[in-house]
Amino acid sequence: MDLNMTYRQDGLSNALTGIGGQQDRTRGNSYVSSLIRPDDELTNIWTGNGLGRKICSMQVDDMIRQWIEVPDDPENKLVKELDRLNVRETLQRTLYWTDLYRGAVVVMILGDGAQDLKEPLRETKGTPAPLKALRVFPATRNRILSTTTDIVQDPNSSYFGTMETYKIQPPDSVGMFEAHDTRCIVSKGCPVPPDESIPWEYRFWGVSRLQAVFDDLTSYNVSMNAFSNLIHLSTIGKLKMENLGEIVADNDEASARLKGVLNNVAMSISYLNMILMGDKDNFERDQLSLSGWKEVSQMFRENLAAVTGYSTSVLFETASSSGLSASSSEDQATQRYYNSVTVRQETDLRPMLQRIIRHVAPMVGLDPEISWKFRNLHEPTAKEVADIRKTHADTAKVYLDAGVLFPQEVRSRFEGGNYTDEITLDESYAAKGPEEIEAEKALAEAEKAAKAPTKPIQMPTAPKPKPGAKK
Repeated sequence: MDLNMTYRQDGLSNALTGIGGQQDRTRGNSYVSSLIRPDDELTNIWTGNGLGRKICSMQVDDMIRQWIEVPDDPENKLVKELDRLNVRETLQRTLYWTDLYRGAVVVMILGDGAQDLKEPLRETKGTPAPLKALRVFPATRNRILSTTTDIVQDPNSSYFGTMETYKIQPPDSVGMFEAHDTRCIVSKGCPVPPDESIPWEYRFWGVSRLQAVFDDLTSYNVSMNAFSNLIHLSTIGKLKMENLGEIVADNDEASARLKGVLNNVAMSISYLNMILMGDKDNFERDQLSLSGWKEVSQMFRENLAAVTGYSTSVLFETASSSGLSASSSEDQATQRYYNSVTVRQETDLRPMLQRIIRHVAPMVGLDPEISWKFRNLHEPTAKEVADIRKTHADTAKVYLDAGVLFPQEVRSRFEGGNYTDEITLDESYAAKGPEEIEAEKALAEAEKAAKAPTKPIQMPTAPKPKPGAKK
């Protein structure tokens, strides 16, 4: 018995059924450490399993899909320079390898005059060094060669608990180089608890996004492969032959005869779509039932989607439900997905991109701390835009009819073709007092009433005499 085990004192107990007692079968359940998959197996998933690759790449692709905009750079000089340096592609692959393995290191090749990348970054009078190129390396065992001895142990150091330099092995190279932390942009995977039972490299880098979903991904793939094999066996042919016992007798002549009969049947089905057999032979097909497989497949889908953080409609690009609530359910799932992408843009992508922009912006004559933002991820459709505009117009009408806002105030919300909740008025209007504003409002109402079309006045006519009446 584990002496460190703590028992609950508020659980449900039933002596008749055994729930909560020593005979409760659920008490035998426990969670154990799952096998950490090696790097080569994760690589095989990326190259050979489309769904596994999608789990690692879909969110990353959406993070950089719309890229960025710089309001204070109307000529887009900064974005053009980032494109020239392949910054977008580099950060995309950085996040790919972070999700696939457990992290990645981007080495910045800077023009600070240093002779060795191992040297700390040098800046002259606070001016960031120009960026020449970027190189990204996944945090695998054969690329990042650092060990526990590279972790800074001095509590007084600014690098305490981390690494001051990274030992990197380029692909297709026998050489190794070191890069100082000030020249590196480090991306880490999903964090793990600081438990010494976990290897240090995973405590430092985190784990792959696929590590947490590996078992569920495998279960889904196995189920789909089983269904694929079942389809091939869904129809079984039965050939009844006369004197089958004699044909399958234990001698070479009988075996050759049986093979000849089966080959003739297979060839006739393949080429002529007919079967050649004797008068007393019979061929039948049995159809296996595949009912219920849709529900089983949906169960595996929903489970995999749950552990990945995606919805089934997003991960599998299918409808998540049926019926009247299908549309709203899918919209909510899509919105939650884009919210998660936005969060990761700010937590993972922005810090890396901000460091790069700090070195690139001065190269095109801009402030190193220039403000920028990510573009909207979800572009509304024409119908969505029309619905939004109608809602704004209806709201403005309600405010006007209730006298909450004046026409000038409502008009200011629609200036520039974009609706805003802020009311912006020119100084001449803002300086007017309440009496003057009310007078202008009354004048506007009077002018509106004066312009309204009036119906012509019709003079009353005498009633027509009834037929046969005396005049």
